[in-house]
Amino acid sequence: MERADVVIVGGGASGLMAAIAAAEAGASVVLLEAGARLGRKIAASGNGRCNFTHRGLDPVHYHSHTPYALSPALAQFSDEDAVEFFTDLGLPPYIDDRDRVYPYARKAGMVADALRLWAAHRGVALRTDHRVTGISGGYGAFRVDSPAGPVEGRTVIVACGGQAAPQLGGTTDGYALLEALGHVSRPRHPAICPICTEKAAIRGLQGVRWWVDARFKASQDRPDASGEVLFNADGLSGPVAFDLAHAVGERLEGQNIRLHLDLFPDLPAERLEAHLALRMDRLGWQPVAAFTAGLLPKPLGLLLMRRLYAGKMTDGAAALPADMPQAFTALAKNYPLAVTGLRPYQDAQVTAGGIDLADFDPETLMSWLVPGLFACGEVLDVTGDCGGYNLQWAWASGRLAGRSAAAFAG
Repeated sequence: MERADVVIVGGGASGLMAAIAAAEAGASVVLLEAGARLGRKIAASGNGRCNFTHRGLDPVHYHSHTPYALSPALAQFSDEDAVEFFTDLGLPPYIDDRDRVYPYARKAGMVADALRLWAAHRGVALRTDHRVTGISGGYGAFRVDSPAGPVEGRTVIVACGGQAAPQLGGTTDGYALLEALGHVSRPRHPAICPICTEKAAIRGLQGVRWWVDARFKASQDRPDASGEVLFNADGLSGPVAFDLAHAVGERLEGQNIRLHLDLFPDLPAERLEAHLALRMDRLGWQPVAAFTAGLLPKPLGLLLMRRLYAGKMTDGAAALPADMPQAFTALAKNYPLAVTGLRPYQDAQVTAGGIDLADFDPETLMSWLVPGLFACGEVLDVTGDCGGYNLQWAWASGRLAGRSAAAFAG
């Protein structure tokens, strides 16, 4: 039977980082990955560019039922540490105007390759096609079973990730392994994914991109998300939808959810009204269909005009009612959308919810229930916003778990 100080279950972002950290601390390490390739999600992340961290991390961008437990991991491996780590692996950073950090070449596969090669260089035994089916025993003599044969470890780190993107290896295995050992999973749902809405309110907008402020309550001053939205046949995608998906998932149980889009976030209502009044006065000879030309993408402008004007779009704009500037402004600054759900896990980048972090020591990520058992990454109840936050949690939690497991193994 193969033996090691640290056995790691899962070869994704957190698992590879845990393996490297444990090996650098002097432990013998075996990593077991269910799939044929290591780091598949890393290689597909950030639209193939790998947004591996975010400059200037703020805890407000993380969501957990145990938020206080995130701080130790994030403090011992910051965004600056992540940049330094990958630079040392030959991947200097490129930082965009939204403080998202990528490898300079903007090639996600290079990040996965660098981690795999460095882990192997540090002596980690990398085993693919080893799907773990059970963990038994305890500290000093854990048995990790798979169809390829058991492995014995003094300590075990569960780093299986979540169930998002099953086509890239997303699985519920990690939850099942930890639940079998007494841990509890918080409710889970897709996150960083498209939002499904009523179709009538977005009919004809498929493929349209626009910049909006989005709010759950029309009366609130501060938007819940701002930026680009991509309209789909069944709802919203793009950065705004991804940022809202976690909150939508939390609200879905037993609630009617409505989003309010400001289609002119940088234009005050009074200025928009004044411009539209001037347009009616000077361009009344144009057809109604052209009333929003130069203001909105044509499909979006037509959708709003059809909701406000019962006549033909070929009518002259002079036929519009006198209060059209006010009515159009009211609708465009507060466009309502009923939310019907989230796209499935196949379309999600991460899983919200997961194994309760309260059952782990935040200073080490070792289980309070099973000494010598650790967990890290997406399998835990930690979800970051879109923009490199989830990979940063993977690096930070993996590093903490790896170092802690190596120290505990003695």
